[in-house]
Amino acid sequence: MAGCSCFGAYDSLALMRLAEAEQEKRKPMLMDSAWHQYEEHFYRQKRAYAKDPKSWLGANNDPDNPECQKRREISNKIVDKVMDSQIDEY
Repeated sequence: MAGCSCFGAYDSLALMRLAEAEQEKRKPMLMDSAWHQYEEHFYRQKRAYAKDPKSWLGANNDPDNPECQKRREISNKIVDKVMDSQIDEY
């Protein structure tokens, strides 16, 4: 799950909220509490693990979807070109 962008976004927002609260020397409240954010992170991942991956991937990101396969193929070609150009520079 660590690689899933949806978790990264929520965790980034939580860390930003904690950092702002600390910088402003606010007393920890529920949303600004490091412990609360830790628990939210844990339960967010637990809920995701309990679901079928296709339910949170969505139809657009389903590996069995031909359109998703085509996007992945195009993306891989782009990455290959970038990597080849990086190797040529050395």
